[in-house]
Amino acid sequence: MHNLDLQHPGYGFAKHKGYPVPEHIAALKALGACSIHRRSFGPVRSILGLPPLPPWPGRAVEIAGGSDGDVEQNVGDRTAAHARNKTAY
Repeated sequence: MHNLDLQHPGYGFAKHKGYPVPEHIAALKALGACSIHRRSFGPVRSILGLPPLPPWPGRAVEIAGGSDGDVEQNVGDRTAAHARNKTAY
């Protein structure tokens, strides 16, 4: 990431390692996407004017109502059961 930071100054790759931290998103908005940005990364797609990618099969997101409000769950994933039961790993 340090080499990429030198090749693409202004994005801060050496600092955030490409994770979607606020500084990275701000650099994307200010500088646009460069050749090494993944086109599957939501903020990059948005900046390039591309539509969002569809969810992975078996990982579709739906909203389920609960007594304390809406809970986002991943269908077909154990995470959904843990979200409903408010159980942490």
